[in-house]
Amino acid sequence: MAGTPIRSSTTAVWSRSRERRPAPGPLQLLAAAVFLAGVAAGGELGVGASLAPLVVLPVIWFALHDARLELLLAIVGAALAATLPGLSGAGDEAGAVLAEGGVWIVSLSVAGCVIARYVRSREGAIEGFAVLARTDPLTGLANRRAWTELLRREIARARRDGSSFSVALVDLDRFKAFNDRHGHAAGDRLLKEAAARWSGQIREMDLIARHGGEEFALLLPGAAGDDAVTVVERIRRNTPESITASGGVAEWDGQEDPDELLARADAALYRAKRGGRDQIRVAQRSVTSRV
Repeated sequence: MAGTPIRSSTTAVWSRSRERRPAPGPLQLLAAAVFLAGVAAGGELGVGASLAPLVVLPVIWFALHDARLELLLAIVGAALAATLPGLSGAGDEAGAVLAEGGVWIVSLSVAGCVIARYVRSREGAIEGFAVLARTDPLTGLANRRAWTELLRREIARARRDGSSFSVALVDLDRFKAFNDRHGHAAGDRLLKEAAARWSGQIREMDLIARHGGEEFALLLPGAAGDDAVTVVERIRRNTPESITASGGVAEWDGQEDPDELLARADAALYRAKRGGRDQIRVAQRSVTSRV
């Protein structure tokens, strides 16, 4: 889909979530704790047959979960636990303290890495849920809630800098009849195809959302008059061949709230439907329009 504030952030979030490695769970946290205990004991006593599994277990776990940094630190810690106490000499108290300190530093680093990874995974999950709450599950477009939020922000921005923008409502003509004739599965495929086609016809800064049912809403920053109509006409001409679409366009008058602006776009859409469908109509100016 073309880049817009919400669609760009949505794409980025899901791309990052797909690239994220498997999140550490309780077993990985337990492995880190076991590793911590193992290397602590190893640093003090040397790793014998009974302590070796305590050090090897985290290494195997990190390897299976492709936790590369943790794996590297675990291997270094295991090597330190196994070799440094012997190298330092049984009677060398300073060497033993140095060896034990090195093992503790590495083991604490492993534990810190696992905890940080766990926290990041939880943050990613929360971010993913936020995206789902703002996305239409069928088409992948922004949903009505997200579009309304962005519309309010655009009005606030336009009031600050005196810029113009337009909104549009586009509706698939006779969609209910299409559903009755071809079935709901075909209707869903049509909605997804229309969403995919139309997303490629808008400008980089525009936003298209599924407003409900077969109706789509567009937010067109900086577009007024003919510029806005040009964008919506391009969408209408790229409607899937099995159906037509009608639209209503309304330019913000500088004062009206989101509901008033949307009502004018809806009235224009109604006139397009009454006028024979497969056309775009421009909303009449509101009584509060600035001169």
